Amino acid sequence: MGKKLVIKTVLICLGIFIIISAVGWFCIFNTYKLDTEPDTTVFVASTTINSGSIINESMLGVKTIKISSATDNMVTDMGECLEYKSIGQIRKGDYIYKNNLIPKNKIYSDDIRAIVLPATIEERLANLVHRGSLIDVIVYPADSLHTPQVVLAKVRVDEVFDDSGINAEGNEIGSRKGFIKLLLNKSQRERIYSAKIFGNLSYELYCDETQKPSREDYKIPEPEDQTPEK
Repeated sequence: MGKKLVIKTVLICLGIFIIISAVGWFCIFNTYKLDTEPDTTVFVASTTINSGSIINESMLGVKTIKISSATDNMVTDMGECLEYKSIGQIRKGDYIYKNNLIPKNKIYSDDIRAIVLPATIEERLANLVHRGSLIDVIVYPADSLHTPQVVLAKVRVDEVFDDSGINAEGNEIGSRKGFIKLLLNKSQRERIYSAKIFGNLSYELYCDETQKPSREDYKIPEPEDQTPEK
């Protein structure tokens, strides 16, 4: 009898221990859940970045966060923000967001403005001039004694529009009248405005990026010499 009692007591104690252990582990796992979510690295400002600043490597730091906390707008690669321009202030420790940056190829000096010039299909070289093309702007003086002159050399066409204002690549315009959008600084715009008074503008297309620019031989006349086209 004594032996059976001991065995029963041991089994009861073992059962109680198993139950208590199970309850204990259940409470632990519910209170302290295992963290199996992967991490990701995002870029933050290591110092306050003022609005209009060009971001360099010394301004950047990294922070590790859970992948569920990251958004598509956060910068996760240095190439997505290095040498970009900040639109607004980014305080030290703040995340770097893509929508708060201007890409390198969209940074313009303060005097850059957009101008739009009309261009027929002939002037667009049968639609060979399109968005991204490199062109010379040529003036054909109203006075036939003067030869055509290069007003601007190797400028890039930013956009091409049709006569209804719809953005197009150029080859979609067909025979309709089109418009060429250029991004020019102050001195370039002054040359264009002056040349338009004395003649008609046309365009010559570069075959590739490696070609050297033409010499800009058009000179803005002195005020006393300016005679509007009749």
